[in-house]
Amino acid sequence: MTHTKPIQITTRQLMDLTWAVETIVADDHNLDTHKGEVSCDADGEPVMETWYQSYIYGVCVLCCVERPGVTYTIEWQANGGEETLADAFDFTVEVNPLGENELDAGSLEIVNKEGDSVSTSTVHEIGNAIEQSVCWEHEVKKRLPTMPGPDSLDMDNVMDTDMETIELNRDDGPDVRFTGEEIASASSYNYQGPRNIRWTELALHRTAGGKWVCHEV
Repeated sequence: MTHTKPIQITTRQLMDLTWAVETIVADDHNLDTHKGEVSCDADGEPVMETWYQSYIYGVCVLCCVERPGVTYTIEWQANGGEETLADAFDFTVEVNPLGENELDAGSLEIVNKEGDSVSTSTVHEIGNAIEQSVCWEHEVKKRLPTMPGPDSLDMDNVMDTDMETIELNRDDGPDVRFTGEEIASASSYNYQGPRNIRWTELALHRTAGGKWVCHEV
């Protein structure tokens, strides 16, 4: 029985090869809403704040252009912002620190310049160099979900189950009552000048059904 000797490639030759994105796979988007008390206003009433937890895990496979069959697999994570729903869909893509990135040399044997097999740590360094030679994060980001419109967003997967009943008083019509949460608020109040006796307050609410309600006082 004869054994075919594997083709050897040095670490330098391997890092000089050209790499491209072959496959990108993303898991489901995890998007949760949290709401809690962060402080109290001047009247001692609790001030509530809403924040989001948005993340996606996935895998990106880089392939060697000159040597098909040689690949490098990157496990990545994408994290969205916390402050607004739009921020939750503004992702930052990076290598998953708990992932196991893997260089598959196929039928090649990776050796140093003396022809000796390289250590695991050296293979890890090669993988890092390959990873940095391709703008794979940009390609991953192009495939991530973008914020849908209010009518198409699945609010059951975004909102918590502790939404409150909100009643808004109106001077020019019947009061408005709905289940939802306050998303943002603003006030023109100033402790000096005329705006400490007359000012405008705005509050933006989102209903459990995904509608938007703006209240002006």
